[in-house]
Amino acid sequence: MFGHFVHHYPYFGLLDESDRQKLEVAFTQTQVLFKEHLGIDIAAGELLADTSQTPADCEPLKEEDVAAKIRPRVDIEIPHELILWGDRLV
Repeated sequence: MFGHFVHHYPYFGLLDESDRQKLEVAFTQTQVLFKEHLGIDIAAGELLADTSQTPADCEPLKEEDVAAKIRPRVDIEIPHELILWGDRLV
């Protein structure tokens, strides 16, 4: 989608209180961008397949917990003319 791997820093928000506040600001920005560009209100739980569950922070999972977790999902249709093949458009 971006022409390269997108990587994240998995410890963002865990360093100290200031780092935690930066994480909250970044998540608020993410919510605004999702709503603006995709029309999805993350805060309203529109990404959850099962709306009876509420979103939560990331946390380490035990193997037995994985099957019980619901992952957010967004179906996106990409116009053919925007699909990349290698480093060029198809």
